[in-house]
Amino acid sequence: GGGADGDGGDVGDAAPQGRPRPSRDGFPFMFGSRLNSMRDRPDLADGPVLTPRDLVRRQAKARGLDCVDFNYPQHFDGHWSAEEARDCLEGHGLVAGAVCLRYPPRFARGAMNHPDPEMRREAIEMTMAAADAARVLGCDEVVVWSAYDGYDYPFQVDYDEKWEQLVEAFRECCDAYPDIRWSLEYKPTDENTRYFTVPSTGAAVLLVRDVDRTNFGLTLDVGHMLMSGENPGQSIAMAGRHLFGVQLNDGHTRLAAEDGLVFGSVHPGMALEVMWRLRRVGFVGHFYFDTFPQRSDPVAEAELNVRRARMFWDAAEGLDRGEVERIAAEHDAMAALDLVDNSICPVNLSIVLKVESSLHAACTWGASGPAVHVMLDACPGAAERKDFPLEPAPPLRVLLGGVCRHRRGTPEGVPPGGMAEEPPGKRDRRHRPEAEPPQQEGGVALLEGNDGEAPEEEEGGGAEQGRVGGGGRQPGVAGCNGEIEPVEKRDIGTGGTRDYYPERPIRPLRETLDRFVPLAEVFSDCCIG
Repeated sequence: GGGADGDGGDVGDAAPQGRPRPSRDGFPFMFGSRLNSMRDRPDLADGPVLTPRDLVRRQAKARGLDCVDFNYPQHFDGHWSAEEARDCLEGHGLVAGAVCLRYPPRFARGAMNHPDPEMRREAIEMTMAAADAARVLGCDEVVVWSAYDGYDYPFQVDYDEKWEQLVEAFRECCDAYPDIRWSLEYKPTDENTRYFTVPSTGAAVLLVRDVDRTNFGLTLDVGHMLMSGENPGQSIAMAGRHLFGVQLNDGHTRLAAEDGLVFGSVHPGMALEVMWRLRRVGFVGHFYFDTFPQRSDPVAEAELNVRRARMFWDAAEGLDRGEVERIAAEHDAMAALDLVDNSICPVNLSIVLKVESSLHAACTWGASGPAVHVMLDACPGAAERKDFPLEPAPPLRVLLGGVCRHRRGTPEGVPPGGMAEEPPGKRDRRHRPEAEPPQQEGGVALLEGNDGEAPEEEEGGGAEQGRVGGGGRQPGVAGCNGEIEPVEKRDIGTGGTRDYYPERPIRPLRETLDRFVPLAEVFSDCCIG
């Protein structure tokens, strides 16, 4: 296996790492997502999702995506030329990330491994035609994944012969197109091939060694590594500088299952280490989400993947390298677990959403990531629990259009990482129908100090430096516009009624806080923010 810090072992000369292609907003990597996922949930699309042009148009609606990976020949033959695909991308402000081989079913007995020499030659020619398309599209990477190069039963193939066929085929492609980075995407098994000729990261690294070309490397798919029983972080370390591409997703790791779930949704610790290891090996490709939304909105799923990838990348950046090395040197399992918890779970940050001091919250790690759990007890009818994802600049929405207070530390009576108890004195009058509906306190965002007290209002409605106080309407703060009129009264089942207040948006958290205090003061106890 390879080492860290760009050392991927002695596999030929140093492989070309391509050119860094940052995202449009300056993030160090572009983001792409599986184009065929845009066929899912056609009922949510604003047009047909039948052709590659339709899929590109829909994918362009996903905020944060920069590039498109095309399947060859699937997304070209009978649809359009590479020139037309390039023009379509330009029209939507996108670029091509890579071209990925998808051999048609006539290669079911093998592509580069087909027993018929003429079929093997056709597969190699098709592979090189994908490189021609990549040149036209303006990208320099061809990812080779064959659904068919492998076998199902013992004695079915000659393993040494199949291996040598792959080595010779990849050498031919690399020599014919030295400007293209050829990347093998291995997979252990699927419904087409029970055993692939290259079934693991270890075997893939061995193939890189045998091909021995600087423009030949690997694309590692998180789901494939999990299917192989591998730890993705270790696999990335093994590939080292020969890692050309990465495909981000997650899965429940059931036998031979490729779930294609949102990145970090099942294995957040592994997702953090994936980003840490990508930093260590000097990865400069693009992030590609190979996921299967199926029952979900593929546009929303792609946007969530972008946000989560950024979150884990930033969390990895915040890790103390010396502490990571100390933990590894001592094989300190408990410290390793604490490292993950402290990096991706904002246990020391409490965001308190207040309406008459009766909304309170605690941050915990939920199934879908860090979340703010808010108990709404402002209305006398009943308490409700609302969960809000805590991600970079979350667009928080709160019933009652409430006033926000943000402070460091944990509110009184809230155990770290747990739900808050109801405020003293609230339990006894929760269901009193005669209680008055809540009123906002001046309709502005208040920032409490470390002592939990709201700052005193200065003369003229101002506030101390770094804080905003008291009365008056603060223009430009969405959702904080004074009193909100209830739209109706609803029966609460206790002989009384409660006022129902509409959902009102609050300006995204980061933007709101930037108006009042330096982010460092509010988020100093939180690794992601």
